[in-house]
Amino acid sequence: MMIKKSITKNYLYNLVYQILIIVTPLLTTPYVSRILGASGIGQYDSTQAVVQYFILFGTLGLHMYGQQEVAYVQQEKEKRSKVFYEILFLKCLTMAISLLAYLIFINFTNGHKLLYLIQIVDLISALFDISWFFYGIEEFKTIVVRNIIVRIMGVAGVFLFIKTPQDVPYYVLAHSIPVLLGNLSVWNYIKKEISWISVRCLNIKKHMRPALLLFLPQIATQIYVVLDKTMIMLLTSSDTEVGYYGQAQRLIKLILTVITSICTVLNPRISNAFARKEYKDIRYYMNRSFDFAYMLAIPMILGVVVISDQFVPWFFGDNYDKVVPLMQLLSLIILFISFSNIIGFQFLLPTKRRKQYTISVTIGAAVNLILNLLLIPAMASIGAAIASVLAELLVLITQLIYVRRIFSLTELIKRSWRYLVSGTVMLILIATVHYVMPGSRGILIEVPLGIGSYFLMLILFQEENVLTILHKIRRYVHIRKG
Repeated sequence: MMIKKSITKNYLYNLVYQILIIVTPLLTTPYVSRILGASGIGQYDSTQAVVQYFILFGTLGLHMYGQQEVAYVQQEKEKRSKVFYEILFLKCLTMAISLLAYLIFINFTNGHKLLYLIQIVDLISALFDISWFFYGIEEFKTIVVRNIIVRIMGVAGVFLFIKTPQDVPYYVLAHSIPVLLGNLSVWNYIKKEISWISVRCLNIKKHMRPALLLFLPQIATQIYVVLDKTMIMLLTSSDTEVGYYGQAQRLIKLILTVITSICTVLNPRISNAFARKEYKDIRYYMNRSFDFAYMLAIPMILGVVVISDQFVPWFFGDNYDKVVPLMQLLSLIILFISFSNIIGFQFLLPTKRRKQYTISVTIGAAVNLILNLLLIPAMASIGAAIASVLAELLVLITQLIYVRRIFSLTELIKRSWRYLVSGTVMLILIATVHYVMPGSRGILIEVPLGIGSYFLMLILFQEENVLTILHKIRRYVHIRKG
């Protein structure tokens, strides 16, 4: 029998892990953006987008599916061991086929062949990635620990080996090798979580159809996660435009990570609650998640819109002016994706409403593809950003229609008032400082002023999530003093 893990601790562990994945490259971005330039960054982004297609087809939806299947039986060691081996063997087969296809692709491609060859490491990393199992048993600490050291090594590699605009291959290696080392190191922890299962007892075939059902929405999602970069490259033939878009997207993804990490933590918890028919717990977790998304998304959107014109030249250096409107446009998806993650990944999938989830992301992907074709030729990366925002909005609207009888839209909107009022107060204060003190120096005042004023307002409004966090901090301090 497994002891249920603390949601707060798991959220913090997963938050550290997710931020680590994105922050470590961002720690090097001010340096790399000045050395490689937007064109060099664009070369990495455009080739990485293609590599992600092969990883997507190789993993075949097994990560999301595996996490859920393990979560259903997380407290029964023999059953979760059987699930682990079945999904692992299936994944080895699909990744082998994908790797062979990738080698054929490299043989026929003409541009950036060296970068594609180096990124074979990424496919090998995906093969050895068993993080889905640890997510399923709610053991997030293992995933975090295995990444910290290797990510630090990656950051060190960037500063040691990237010296000229021709060092793009070293930049690719600095991203790929740490991921491979991290995925290999976690295998040392799997022994105590599973027991040996005879091959004759395994039924790999039964997982193929449900994994494929999850694979379809992942293809659709990938269209407006990765395809936008590919289409910018195909329709503009500009590594620089891809670089602008990639840099703006990285920063928005970093912000999103803070919010969507709660979905990763609660997905196995809700899956387990659904298996046990604990429907009140599901509703409780969902409502807390909606409040949490409001609490973080609203100030983050407002903050990006106001300070991006100061932040971009300070962070990236000169010649990145186009990243400013891209960030301001893409900031809108912070709220849209936060809510669609909660409804889709945290509710529809764990409660086996996969058809509704697939339809919602497929509609969004189709709209994104059409809008990209229409807007990118005329507006380049700006057109891709507009297409992404509208696609994410449509995904959210579709999902809200599906759950309207379970979660009241009116109630959901009502829950936002305290965050909107607090955000408005924050906006007035930071906009005033922004006007009085333009330039990068203003950021040093605007950020702490904005955070402080916003959360002070939420404390005055007795917001539950904030009060819970403060209570845990006081309790921790009291225990430490005791």
